[in-house]
Amino acid sequence: MYWWLWLVAGLVLLGLEVLTPGGFYVLFFGIGALVVGTLVGLGAAGPVWFQWLLFSAISAGRRFLSRSTTAGRPAREPPRRTARRPPAATRPRRCSS
Repeated sequence: MYWWLWLVAGLVLLGLEVLTPGGFYVLFFGIGALVVGTLVGLGAAGPVWFQWLLFSAISAGRRFLSRSTTAGRPAREPPRRTARRPPAATRPRRCSS
């Protein structure tokens, strides 16, 4: 395949990542396509079947490397909402009977 097709595919996949509503789904495929496009442009990727093999290996490998680095981190908790008490002067007084 032509090197520029890989780069266009990588940029399209990275653009789709922006539109996905959550985790990283398409990012790793976009990175893989950009890397393969760069290798094809440098003449280091070989035949088309090997380019697809590289694309698959780079995408899957990048996914597993990213998962292992983020697996130990705790999930970020949303900020807690606490009810604020009004100042003492505006609080209703208790009647003692």
